[in-house]
Amino acid sequence: MQNDNYRMMAAMVLFRLEQSLGAFVVAKSPQVDAAITPLADEISARQASARARPPILNTADLIADTYLEDLFQLALKVSAGSSDNAIVRELKDLCATLALYEIRNAVAHPNRPFPPCFWFRMAAIASDPTLQKLDMPEVTASLESALQGRLESPPEEWLRAPTWAVPNNLPAKNDFDITGLIGRPSESKDLARFLQNPRMPCVAVVAPGGVGKTALGIDVLQKVCDSPSSRAHFEAVIFLSLKNEKLTAGGLEKLDAPNTIADLERNLCEAIPDVLGGEEHAESFDELKSTFGNRKLLLFIDNLETLLRDAPESFDAFQVDLPPHWRLLVTSRVTVNSATCLPLSPLNDGNAKHLARLYATRKNVKELVAENLVNRVVERSRCNPLAIRLSVDAFALGSPLEESLNNAAKDVLSFSYRNLLEVISEHSVAVVEALFLTDPQTRIELADNIGTSIDAVASGLHELTRTSLVTRDSGRSNETYSLYPALRDLLLVSPRDAKLRQKIQHRILARRTAIAGDDTRQLKLSPFHPDYVSSDLPPVVRNVLFETNRTLKRLAAPASRQDALDLLVRLRELKLESPETCEISRHIAKIYSRLGDPNSAINELTEALKRSTQDLQSLIMLGRLYHDGGQYKEALACYTTVRDQIGWRPDDTDLQTARYCASGFLLAILYLNDYDALLRETQDWDSYGELKVDIGAFRARAWKRKAESLTSLADKTNALNKGINILGQVAKEFGYPERVSGVFNEIIREIIALSDSEGLKDCKEAQRLLEFVETHIDAVYGSSKGGVGDIVTAIGKLAQVPLRGNPFHNAEWRDFLHVQGGQAFVDEGYRAELVNEGFTPVTIYHIPRHASPYIFGRDDAGNQVFIHFSSVRDTPWPNWVAVKEGAILAVKAKEPEQEGKVARATEAVVLTASS
Repeated sequence: MQNDNYRMMAAMVLFRLEQSLGAFVVAKSPQVDAAITPLADEISARQASARARPPILNTADLIADTYLEDLFQLALKVSAGSSDNAIVRELKDLCATLALYEIRNAVAHPNRPFPPCFWFRMAAIASDPTLQKLDMPEVTASLESALQGRLESPPEEWLRAPTWAVPNNLPAKNDFDITGLIGRPSESKDLARFLQNPRMPCVAVVAPGGVGKTALGIDVLQKVCDSPSSRAHFEAVIFLSLKNEKLTAGGLEKLDAPNTIADLERNLCEAIPDVLGGEEHAESFDELKSTFGNRKLLLFIDNLETLLRDAPESFDAFQVDLPPHWRLLVTSRVTVNSATCLPLSPLNDGNAKHLARLYATRKNVKELVAENLVNRVVERSRCNPLAIRLSVDAFALGSPLEESLNNAAKDVLSFSYRNLLEVISEHSVAVVEALFLTDPQTRIELADNIGTSIDAVASGLHELTRTSLVTRDSGRSNETYSLYPALRDLLLVSPRDAKLRQKIQHRILARRTAIAGDDTRQLKLSPFHPDYVSSDLPPVVRNVLFETNRTLKRLAAPASRQDALDLLVRLRELKLESPETCEISRHIAKIYSRLGDPNSAINELTEALKRSTQDLQSLIMLGRLYHDGGQYKEALACYTTVRDQIGWRPDDTDLQTARYCASGFLLAILYLNDYDALLRETQDWDSYGELKVDIGAFRARAWKRKAESLTSLADKTNALNKGINILGQVAKEFGYPERVSGVFNEIIREIIALSDSEGLKDCKEAQRLLEFVETHIDAVYGSSKGGVGDIVTAIGKLAQVPLRGNPFHNAEWRDFLHVQGGQAFVDEGYRAELVNEGFTPVTIYHIPRHASPYIFGRDDAGNQVFIHFSSVRDTPWPNWVAVKEGAILAVKAKEPEQEGKVARATEAVVLTASS
């Protein structure tokens, strides 16, 4: 009863305040002058559109059609330039601070609660000194009458006069009235902001049943309708519920509600004219749109899923055909196409407990206010507001707590998701089943587990997050997704697609098994190995990188090339999801390189190194690609950076990486022909332990290349001697590894090339060079390597060097040449020995056919000799076959028995196999 008195007291004082403000405006400007003409036109147009009115001719008529907000605006206009203007602004600010507009709306709506604080705020305004300054004693007198109990009701027409509240048919009673809206401050703010944005013609609040979609919409719209600024956005708010069932503690109740677009249109034909308060009525929806199409209306359609489930296309057509000034706010359990969606997540734990405690208190169920019971209710209800209220209601009706919780949870699950899971797309179904098996997951993990593309996963997640079936967590470097907790309970009992779930489960198991095997193999690899995959990466990324390495190892098969291309697509998708992961870029580059596209590989690695300059594996790979492409300066820059960061020594990395990087670095210098730089970089070559065989080989090669560039024979041999000193030490410690034998070969060939030099016989270094060749030639060209012919050629040339002490003049090498190459040292001493033994040199002039056992020669006097293979000394058949026309043999011949016949050789020695 006291609240009714407060309402009456506030009404009589507020009435006097509005009267005084109106009188103030009329006194300042009796006629509508230029200062207030724009505002007068706006008020006139507004009232003319609402109902038939004569035109406004003077300020007194204008005041009759104004809202309280308009009065303040008029008072500010007419007092502009006077001292009263600042006082009016001060009074207006005070009224805004104390929510005078809400008090005016509460006075005009007797069905709404009237909090006692509204009266005290009204009294504070009426007793403020600004009223005395503006000469408004009637307001102060009205306040004193109210305080003394002399209540006087304002005129009925004033109470019925329009307020600044937006006309609406929002329900006066709601399920959340008992507690108020709890735990939705950010969602309320977002929804209010969406509604004020004219570029959002349709806003959808999307969530499972019982989460609070309707409560949020009504709460926000009540505040919107009570705000004076909302008139700029909406002339009316029309509420229409399509809810055809309601879940209560007693079970599911069926409700009478529109269930087709035609029903919806018929209901709007009744609701819109009624809320606007005009005399116009519409016989059809087209007529309704024609009549009210220029009015700024907000249609609030609750529980739209009843239409979307059965006829989504019809709602799309309905929305497209709405007048441009009409906007939509809908609530739905399913996604609304083309709408700006505001998904509602479950209440957080703290807000859910507050709701449970407050609802139990207001329902006078004191037993459930205890902390342990509140926790139990919230936990079993999965923070669902409807489940919390149903649990408390059932307990209040006498059901045991455990039974109340079980029934509420089960009923809300069915109520919330019964129809929702049936209408989601196949991409969404796959995501739901994958998340049931394991969550949270990133998009790339979902794509890999399901065996589909990231685009398909993104499509499913877009739909699911707009229904709050799935929650998103952006707290990590990659967004992760999880099932709404209550949905997991339902899927546990009723899988949406059991066969698909089983297929995904097998795929997850296969991936885990593969990763376990790859992890075992990883134990043998250095972190710098090209195939190494970091254990810190997500499993899905590691799985794809492992698969890439396996595929590249079998790339020779045509089918494997297609596999590599498929992997390239997956790696690109991974890169989009994890652009900072250098390992992904490196494996993309590996595929490009192996498929013959080095430029794309270089671009990929360059991009990765921009993100992380510490990615040494990519830097090493980039250096190799530059080298293979002949870009030696760029390759040298890469390997120099590696050397500066980790060095070359095996202790800094591992032997394979150190050897690879050192070789790349030194090879780049070598190919740039900077031999002096190469010698500087390798001057401490013998301090590198196991690596010194490689660095020593490069140093020896540098001396050989430097020797080639020198003109002085002495300088050449001096440089070569420095090279052979290094190789001699390498051979002594390490033998002849394949990666070093090429250097031996190069230096031996250079020594052989020098053997034609006339000055070599006088060079003091020549002896050491020839001894080096004698020591290593068999290991470099030995018979085990199929190089007998190379040895024969080399020794044949080196034996010609007229150097005292030439090791190739020894009898063992002479015998070797006789046996292996059909050659001899054709020096004067040996020729003299043969002549003394009765041999005569002949030149072969005819060989009847290939591999003939006999040939014909002619001595210096022109005498012919027939030579058979059986008469040749120390020459095996392969060497006999190698004898060519022009070769020189020493023979003992038997005179022919008949005149005109050719002499026959009884003994022969091959001196040279060719001319």
